[in-house]
Amino acid sequence: MELDRDRRVTKTKNAIRSSLLSLMAEKPHPSISVSELCRRADIGRGTFYLHYNDVYEVVEEIEEEILDYFRDSCFRYFDSENQAGFQALVNNSLLWVKDNEEIFRTFLLDPGSDFSAKFLSYLVDLFYYHDIKYHPSRVNKISKYKIVQTCSGYLGAVRSWVSDHFPVTCEEFAKLLIS
Repeated sequence: MELDRDRRVTKTKNAIRSSLLSLMAEKPHPSISVSELCRRADIGRGTFYLHYNDVYEVVEEIEEEILDYFRDSCFRYFDSENQAGFQALVNNSLLWVKDNEEIFRTFLLDPGSDFSAKFLSYLVDLFYYHDIKYHPSRVNKISKYKIVQTCSGYLGAVRSWVSDHFPVTCEEFAKLLIS
């Protein structure tokens, strides 16, 4: 019985998320109402409120899942601490971006979204933490700016790659980024 409930919850949350992404392709999320989202998801408002307080909470949940994925991926690379590990980090991240195209197209390319800035800040903090923990001798008054420059370049390239509908494979793009 509990398994059936879990499946229903998952199905409902997926319908809400999918409907939100669909609506966000049409307009910015601050202008999406709960009623509109419920109509698109074909659920009642009461069902929505069983899972979320508002549309912002759905957006935040999706953003947090993206950040958690990249945090976990980065920590796996940090543990391996080698070029092959970094290659795997970049390649696996690009595969995940491509597999979740709708989410990344919505969140990275939406000019009204602040997710790109949040994501960049998150990546910079992760790699700065990495340097402080694993390479303290590299850390100086300008090292964080080098990380900002590198992460900004990567993120800009990924945004362009997503915008252009992945004209090169993940492997080719990963090699380009790392070279």
